[in-house]
Amino acid sequence: MKLMQKNGTTLYLNVKCDILIERILKKNQQRPLLNVKNPEQRALEIFQNRKEKYESADITVTIEQEKSVAETVSMVIESL
Repeated sequence: MKLMQKNGTTLYLNVKCDILIERILKKNQQRPLLNVKNPEQRALEIFQNRKEKYESADITVTIEQEKSVAETVSMVIESL
């Protein structure tokens, strides 16, 4: 994270974990770290382990509900 912050601006899209997990599992993507019996629980563990790093980003944009890509981009631009 320090290297990224040294060379640019970091951005954390803060999405509720349940929404994030739903998106990941809905797309049925090949995710080796989630190739376990309980992928929802594993995703939550990964998120919790990384949360401190995510929150150290220069800018945080919190997304409280489902947003379109265009709406998300607008929120990011407004935060800059």
